[in-house]
Amino acid sequence: MKNRNLVFGILLILAIFNSSVFSREKVRIGLYENPPKLYTDGKGNTEGFWYEITTEIASMEGWDAEWVYGSWDECLKKLESNEIDIMPDTGVTPEREKTYLFSNETVYLSWTKIYCNKKYKIDTIIDLEGKKIAGLKNSFDLEGPDGLRKKLSDFNVKADIIEMDNYKDIFKSVESGSSDAGIVDKDFGYLNQEMFDILPTSIILQPARMQYAFSRNSEKAPGLIKKIDK
Repeated sequence: MKNRNLVFGILLILAIFNSSVFSREKVRIGLYENPPKLYTDGKGNTEGFWYEITTEIASMEGWDAEWVYGSWDECLKKLESNEIDIMPDTGVTPEREKTYLFSNETVYLSWTKIYCNKKYKIDTIIDLEGKKIAGLKNSFDLEGPDGLRKKLSDFNVKADIIEMDNYKDIFKSVESGSSDAGIVDKDFGYLNQEMFDILPTSIILQPARMQYAFSRNSEKAPGLIKKIDK
């Protein structure tokens, strides 16, 4: 009888444990390379303060977090098609608000900075006339309301924009001379500019509120926004 009760007790504990495990909400989160904010290290581990914040929220809410890797543009497309639930480190713009939902709480304030090849002296937007400028594809750096395309148009400056998949390739392109200049997130620039033979300019663009973005096609989104804001 005692053995039967013991077996029954063990089975009950296992049932409760399994129920709690399988009831964890699976949340798919976009991951791209933008050190120091969000990136993978040489061993394939995810790092950065967006990762730390998101992991802490996931732990508090009991989420089964799955990080889905891709380029910035790929992650935004996955978000739009509901292949991921959350995209961290997303600048809020009027155009993006038509496509995605956003958290109400701002996590971080950011802006972009232009760097150039050492053979040039670039101090103003006007100095970009006729230049080849590398930028992150589908980023607010290029497409935002105060982004590079808008500023070039405002000053009637003609330049060729070369779209790239990540910031590291932008700096490589500027260093090699494939591009004359490049625009990157301020944090990436400050962290990595000394590793490349390039020059910072005084041109700063696109101040932005960095928040979490969500798919408009996801039934999870309203609940996720409420939990993340909390």
